[in-house]
Amino acid sequence: LASWVDYWDMNLRLPQATPAEIEAFYSRWPGTYVEDRLRNDWLLELGKRRDWAELRRAVLLDRGLLEKVLRVCAAHVHDPYAQRYHFWKHYAERYLA
Repeated sequence: LASWVDYWDMNLRLPQATPAEIEAFYSRWPGTYVEDRLRNDWLLELGKRRDWAELRRAVLLDRGLLEKVLRVCAAHVHDPYAQRYHFWKHYAERYLA
C-alpha cells in the first residue's frame, strides 16, 4: 500500500513537480504498476505545461512509448496540416531504427 500512498501524493503535486522528483519516484518503485501509471500521468502533465523538451526526452527514453507514438501518428499522417504527428513520427522512427 505504501506505493499507492506515494503515488497519490505525487499525483496531487504533479502540476508543481520537477523532473528530479519524478525520477526519484521511479527509483523508489521500479517496474511497478504505480511507476507506469505515474509515467503516463507525467507525460500528460508535460503536454499541459507545453514542456516539449522534457516530453521529448521522456519519450526517447522509453522504447514502448516510441512504439505507441508511431501507432498514434499512423492514423494522422495523411493530414498535411497535422504537423505535430509528422514531427513525433519522425522522432519515433529515427530512435527506433
